[in-house]
Amino acid sequence: MERAFSRETASGIALALASSISTGAAAFDGSLFDAVALTVEHQAAVLSSLQAMVAADGQVLTQRAAFETNVSAGVGGARTLIVSPGGLPGVPPNVIDTRTETYSAGVTRRLRSGTIVNPAVTVTRTRDLAGNLDGLSIANVALNFTVPLLKGDGMLVNTAGEVAAEYGVRAANESYRDTLANAIAGTVVAYWDYLGAGRVLHIARATEGRAQTLLDEAGRLAKADEIPRTDLLKYEAKLARDRATRLGAERALADARAALALAIGAPAQNGLPDARDDFPAAQDSALALLRDGATLDALARHAYTRRFDLLAAEQRLAAAETLLRAARADDKPRFDLTASVGYTGFTAGHGGGPGALSSFYNAPRGPNLTFGLAYVLPASNYENTGLILQRTAAAEQARLAREAILRSIDANLKARLEALRASSLQLEETLREVRLQAQVFENERRRYRLGLATLLDLLTTESQLTAAQISEIEARRELSKAVIRYRAETATLLDPGQAQRLDRARLTTLPGPADLLRRR
Repeated sequence: MERAFSRETASGIALALASSISTGAAAFDGSLFDAVALTVEHQAAVLSSLQAMVAADGQVLTQRAAFETNVSAGVGGARTLIVSPGGLPGVPPNVIDTRTETYSAGVTRRLRSGTIVNPAVTVTRTRDLAGNLDGLSIANVALNFTVPLLKGDGMLVNTAGEVAAEYGVRAANESYRDTLANAIAGTVVAYWDYLGAGRVLHIARATEGRAQTLLDEAGRLAKADEIPRTDLLKYEAKLARDRATRLGAERALADARAALALAIGAPAQNGLPDARDDFPAAQDSALALLRDGATLDALARHAYTRRFDLLAAEQRLAAAETLLRAARADDKPRFDLTASVGYTGFTAGHGGGPGALSSFYNAPRGPNLTFGLAYVLPASNYENTGLILQRTAAAEQARLAREAILRSIDANLKARLEALRASSLQLEETLREVRLQAQVFENERRRYRLGLATLLDLLTTESQLTAAQISEIEARRELSKAVIRYRAETATLLDPGQAQRLDRARLTTLPGPADLLRRR
């Protein structure tokens, strides 16, 4: 029964794998789909890439904080006691005992143009406790502005960090897709290695068992003086050779098992079940694709425009260039205009509360108007010069990284095509070799039954047949690996959109025109 495995990432990217596993499965069941599903769920590189997406989202919020509305409020109080001696003998000293209470509230907002807007209100209540005089409440209402006229002026300068962070989010999303595609491709490669190593070991064990049986039979014949005892050395040598082959196959299987366990995030010490899927039959489609120049050209163009690592590099380059343009545009002295418009009101009376609040509408005629200009010219301009140097270097690094990816695409596409061609032809030749060696072995067995060939001749032809069968397994494995690697290289393993659906065809077949149409 087919079920869907899905993962919803921090940025809403969903990967659905059509598989025969349940979403809660934690152990590897031996299927290719299960290996891929576990990779998505548990591989450290994929999980780390997800966290990089979360960090990128957090960077955007951090940059937007500069334009956040900040509400402030405060309350304060002070008491001042001044005692001065009287001027004449017998005259009591003068005592001034003043209590001041201050209440304030305001809002500060930095606009993306660089202007800072700050509406604020303050109420100050002053009373002379010693003289028991009426208190005085003063209210001040002001709308304050700070307008940068040179440094810090303009959308480009003020929003560069936010825009670069948004580019960073898109770069993180593309990097996640690239990491995911590479992880899936790596797991599929590790799975084919594991499958091939298991089959080679099966053949090696069977060959060693036959060699042991023949040695035992030869020992009985030598004991009965039917064959010279010196002939046993030939059988013992063959058994030693086959045993060494089996030991090497066991080591190769252990290495392949460890590599697959690492790819799927499973503990290798617990062991893995045998791989139960077969190698895909991709030889004919590979040869057909190699003859289809138009499709190969279209896939190459797709790789040059839709590779996830290339898209991520382009977003990082755009972010670096945005920061560089902003740094160059902001290479100016600081010249700010400050202005304030408002009014001041006051009222006198005992106590606070409503009496103090009445000062807001007991205002004299006419507003308060203030303005100022501030100019700052750095003597050496180290900060701006250093920032431009850093951002120029960062933009150049991003450009070089993009060019390196383009060069790697060009080289890797040629290498992947050559791997497809070579592995397809290799499989074709090994299949022919297996057919011929099987005929040779049958012929040698008939000659042995007729007494025209020795047992050692038969063993030699059997060893040649076994070697051909192992070569066939290796050729099928290499072709299967070439298929998934070519898909990954041409960016046809995953879709560029948010929702993903990965079926078995994407893992075991070569891309074609239908894959390109689906991605437009």
